[in-house]
Amino acid sequence: MRIQGDNGGFAAIDPFRFCCHAVLGVLFAAGGLGCSKEVQSPVCPEPIQSGRDVAILPMEPPGIPGGAAQETVSVLARQWSQVRTFKGHYDSWEKGSDVESSKVDFWLKRPGQYRYEVSQSSVTIKNGSKSVFDTRTRKISSKPGGMLSIVTLQGTLDDARSKSTRGYTLDQSDYATLMDLLTAPQAPVSLMPGRPNVLVLARPSKFRDIESMRATVDPARGVLTGVELVVGNQVVLRKSFSAHTVNPAIEASKFSL
Repeated sequence: MRIQGDNGGFAAIDPFRFCCHAVLGVLFAAGGLGCSKEVQSPVCPEPIQSGRDVAILPMEPPGIPGGAAQETVSVLARQWSQVRTFKGHYDSWEKGSDVESSKVDFWLKRPGQYRYEVSQSSVTIKNGSKSVFDTRTRKISSKPGGMLSIVTLQGTLDDARSKSTRGYTLDQSDYATLMDLLTAPQAPVSLMPGRPNVLVLARPSKFRDIESMRATVDPARGVLTGVELVVGNQVVLRKSFSAHTVNPAIEASKFSL
């Protein structure tokens, strides 16, 4: 990320963490430092006590390939191809160098425009932050929450400090990318035994470190309701999607700050 100063120069900066010291300074100057409660996301019901905690999965038999899985994928692909705009909410949990959880409202306009608004996060500085980005240009603009919301940061999706705790860019685990992965031609998708609404995608191409992606879908509505990224026998990322609105009217101004 870069922020432009009064002298026209630029400095590297983290889009969400850049203002940590500024916030602390402002709060201390005001006479106190507020405390925030860590988000207890419904996608990770047990509180995370330390960076060493990891979600352990029960052993699962291999997925069931062919027929039923391909039928489900075909239904999803047909409905997804008709989506031009989308609005929703997700709760996320991710384990990397740290453990983070968040609640985010999002808007997208295909093929590549997004808006994210963070309502809650275990990383205090992210609470109330807003970002808009375009996956085609890879440009991103962000505003912190609270007193520093007047500041707008400019950067790219590939800036090292704008990535997630596992090093993922925003367009690796966004709703549209996950749907594209599931519905791609010849994608190695199978059904999880005993769970006909859970698709298992082997070695999702967007993630070099992920062995499988488990996606809970609602074929009747043609939407994705949840996803888990798995390494070995451990879930390292969970997202639970809700409040799906397909093809809502979204003004162009929604994708600017």
